[in-house]
Amino acid sequence: MTPQAAIGPFATAIPVSYAIGITIMLAALVAVLALLGYFIRDLKKGMIQKDQEHDKAIIQIGRDFNEFRVHCAETFVQRDDYVRSQITLEAMITDQGRFVRSIARDLNQWIGEKKASDAS
Repeated sequence: MTPQAAIGPFATAIPVSYAIGITIMLAALVAVLALLGYFIRDLKKGMIQKDQEHDKAIIQIGRDFNEFRVHCAETFVQRDDYVRSQITLEAMITDQGRFVRSIARDLNQWIGEKKASDAS
């Protein structure tokens, strides 16, 4: 049996230098693919780590926001109470002013009538 019969009737053997060249190119291709796989895996680990950090940050922001909502409600209720009490105080002062003015008017009328009766 001839060497050609083992490969096939139409196949011809390639020179050894071509076989070595193809082997080197395939080895280089495998090395490049392995490096790409390593870098992609490293990139994926970094992305997973960043995702975990972002998840923790989002949870912390949620906690901070909930705490803010609790304190915000207290602050605005107190502020509303303060405004309401100020309006009440202003209304009371206005009523007292009206009362004092009415007393002053009545006194002026009474004093005016007394002066008029004293003059006659």
